[in-house]
This record gives sequence, structure tokens and C-alpha cells, in this order.
Amino acid sequence: MNDKIAENLGLLLRNKSPDTRRQYLYYIEEFLKFAGTKGPYDEWTIRKFSESLEKKGYSASYVSVAFWAVKLLLKAQNQALKITLGELLPKEEKRRQPTMELENVRRLIGAVKMRGTELQKVLLALSSTYGLRQSELGAVSQEDLNLLERTILIRTKKGGRTRRHYLPDEILPIVGNFSFDGALHPTTLNIIFKQICSLARVKREKREVWHSIRRRLLVELINARLPDEVVYSFMRWKRREMPMISIYYNPKDEEVDRQVFSVHPFLNSWQ
Repeated sequence: MNDKIAENLGLLLRNKSPDTRRQYLYYIEEFLKFAGTKGPYDEWTIRKFSESLEKKGYSASYVSVAFWAVKLLLKAQNQALKITLGELLPKEEKRRQPTMELENVRRLIGAVKMRGTELQKVLLALSSTYGLRQSELGAVSQEDLNLLERTILIRTKKGGRTRRHYLPDEILPIVGNFSFDGALHPTTLNIIFKQICSLARVKREKREVWHSIRRRLLVELINARLPDEVVYSFMRWKRREMPMISIYYNPKDEEVDRQVFSVHPFLNSWQ
């Protein structure tokens, strides 16, 4: 990449959030490794790059981010991209949102408790307890913990509500005794998820990732017949995605956590 293209790319990235800039630069770097540093790049190169990400187990959402990152690179090179995201990802693939089976999540927990590393334990504990998105999981830092108050700050992504959660007895020793040391890259998180599945001898479905645990947690909380506004608040969704009743009824975070933990599908597995 020559200096002019690098300068253009910097200008295009200026209005992006720090997380988005990091993701875009990562996928641009991966694309340049795949396709070479000399453009222009045709549609088929981009299709093959996307296919290579899918074969590595990247979800449709990550392939989408890679697409927009490559599109930005091409714009910096004054090259038009003659393919849309809809053409790149068939609709049936975009709808494919695997939810991990309940017993498989419990098998992951059982295996990690017995034979997992400290990093595997803390990531799975946070994922299965709070339903963290992968980007949230990788962003947890030591500063987010308040062990005196037994809380953890979740820096919610996708426009959701950043808030503190209570640390229940079942996972407090795992989280409290771990030293968080910087953000974890999406690739690192993908590798760790695959390692945990292998450790538990759980066969991953296509595109099954950390978010698949979040979906299972959501399903089980709904099945437990918790009020919608409690579930939505616990999952830290955007305010506009919440039911109308939430305009008038807003339970405190402590009460939300108490209600959820009383019927939580995975906390007992961590005992």
C-alpha cells in the first residue's frame, strides 16, 4: 500500500469508532495478505477472500465487516466495488443463526471446569452468565471489575446499554482471581471457542460461535417466563428494541440480575 492510499484510508477511518477502526484494519491486512498489495482487485478476488473467511469458521456478521473494510480500502484506491453484500452472502446464509443446544453449553462448562485453562474458564463463565457478544468478551479489562461491590462493567456493543452486572457466587472466584491483560483479538477468541468445543468433544455446527451461547441463554430466559423487560434489560439491548411497557416500568439493574440469576440455566453448572 503506497503512502497516498494509506493517507486516504486514514481519512476514511477518522469518523469510525476505535473498535471499528481496529476491525477494519485487521480485515484490510488479512485481505492484502490474501490478494497481494498491488491492486486493482476484481470481484472474484473479493468473493474468494470472503469464502476463505467462511471456511475458517467466521460468521456472516464478521464476513460482513470484512466486506465493508475491503470496500473502504478500494475507495481509498479510487476503485469502485461492483458487488454488493447481498450478492456476497446469500439470504439463506444471512438468516442462519445457530443457537447452541442447552446440554452442549453445559458440556462446555463441565469440560472447562475440569481441564480448561484459566483464560478458557473466565471467557466461558462471562459468556454463559451474561450472554456477551464476542466483541464485548474481548473488551473486558481489569478496570471493569469492582470486587468490593462484586460487579463487572459490560461495555455493550451494537448501540446497547453499557451497564454493571452483579458477580454471583458461582463465577466470582473465576472472574475475581483472573488478571485481564488487554483486549483479545476476534481471531484469538474464535480459536479459544474451538478449543473449548474440542475439549468438551462437542461438534460445532456451521457458524456456531460465542454468540450461539448468547442465543441459548436468551431462549432459556424466555422459556423461564421472565417478564420481557427483565430479559431485554439483562441482555443489554437497545432501548428502541424493548417492549413499550419498558417506557413505564424500568426495574433496577440489581433487581433484574436477581430475577435472572434465580432461574439462570447455567449458574448451577459452575458450582
